Amino acid sequence: MKSLISKFRNDLGKAVVSSVVFSLFLFTTSCDKEETPEPNNPPGSVIDTVSTYSGTIELAYLKSTNPDPACFLDLASGKVYKVSEGKAHAADIDMLWGTRTVTPDQKYFIGTSDSYILNAAGASDDLWKESDLFIGWSKRNATMMDDFAQVGFDDVRTRAQFNTYTSGQSGILTYIPFEGKADQLTRTYYYDITHIGVKYVGILKITQADLADEWAKFTIKVIKAI
Repeated sequence: MKSLISKFRNDLGKAVVSSVVFSLFLFTTSCDKEETPEPNNPPGSVIDTVSTYSGTIELAYLKSTNPDPACFLDLASGKVYKVSEGKAHAADIDMLWGTRTVTPDQKYFIGTSDSYILNAAGASDDLWKESDLFIGWSKRNATMMDDFAQVGFDDVRTRAQFNTYTSGQSGILTYIPFEGKADQLTRTYYYDITHIGVKYVGILKITQADLADEWAKFTIKVIKAI
């Protein structure tokens, strides 16, 4: 009889110890879960990374030197289009590199909605004009630009770095002079655009230019505006 009582007490003690250990395990697991919550990234959240694109744009100046220049630029994706491709991509194109009516001998980055792209009466037929560049376009996007001096373009990789780099900048002009001059290569070109209801802001840097051969290499960094 005593052996049965002793066995019962031992079994009961083991059960109590097991129960306490299991409770402590649950408590510890619960605390760990609260201290390291699952990351919360809701659908549609703004991505911090800056999109970076590079390419080569050509100058729309004389038809005799370039009969189909790749002068159009999509500032949201970095894609470049030739004059012959413009109509099919009108909704995507934001800027061209060309001339303006008041100074046809000078070259500019020009928003496609600018109303002073070369169309002057009596201008040489060899010059690329508005009537040549925008035949059949269904849309001409509004692009606002400005240029500024700032170092550290290559270091911009996050939204926070982008905002710091462009602090105080805004798009105020529909055109900016660019002729491949040394001082222009040190500057950054800020822009804001809207594509199908989505607003973007970006910065453009020319890394190399050859005006004699009418081309320039560029890099853009762009984010969705919030």
